[in-house]
Amino acid sequence: MKSVALTQGAVALVDDDDFARVSLHSWSLHSKGYAAAKINKIVVKLHRFVMNAPVGKPIDHINQNKLDNRKSNLRYCTPEQNSANIDYPQKNNKCGARGVSLKKGRYVAQIRLDGKPVHLGYFNDIESASKAYKDAKRQKEKQLWQK
Repeated sequence: MKSVALTQGAVALVDDDDFARVSLHSWSLHSKGYAAAKINKIVVKLHRFVMNAPVGKPIDHINQNKLDNRKSNLRYCTPEQNSANIDYPQKNNKCGARGVSLKKGRYVAQIRLDGKPVHLGYFNDIESASKAYKDAKRQKEKQLWQK
């Protein structure tokens, strides 16, 4: 494993066998937290560069670290699989737990399956609602990656 220096003091990780090819370019920290470089006037993200990813083919960072670009941490996926591997809440989430919202003084857990919201229940505390979401998410991920 080798480290690639980025702008703003950030560091990205790549496999030893990718380091020479990666080092031919100047990499910076992209606004969304990815490592990126301008190659032939096109902005290319490091994980796509390492995987030689075709346009339109999503790549997932298994450990959710956008700067860990070792091949063992990258996998091709569908857009649904990619979005399922996110643990942080959406920007408009006011309670701070992914898949949980507050309605009329109770916590509501829900998850999306096949693009449709699925109600998981009402809960008196955020921990129980969050656990229900995480349990459902684990089941969903098992099914997604078996396809």
